[in-house]
Amino acid sequence: MEILNLGKNLRRILKQRKLVVREFSELSGVSTQTIDNILNYRRNDYRLSTVISISNALGVDIDDLLERKKEFIRKKSN
Repeated sequence: MEILNLGKNLRRILKQRKLVVREFSELSGVSTQTIDNILNYRRNDYRLSTVISISNALGVDIDDLLERKKEFIRKKSN
């Protein structure tokens, strides 16, 4: 899954909630290395299960986390 905004949004949310990578790793079940890679834009393709784990741990909608346009999603599904 190609992800363009995940790193930026994850960094913003972690900062707002005053969470460090190690704490978020424990909370989300995602490795510290993967979180670090996301935050530092080392990759832009991740498993859907990773994105779901991050989204669930943060309590945010995946589309909001990725800043995907809902209109685009509706058009693609029609």
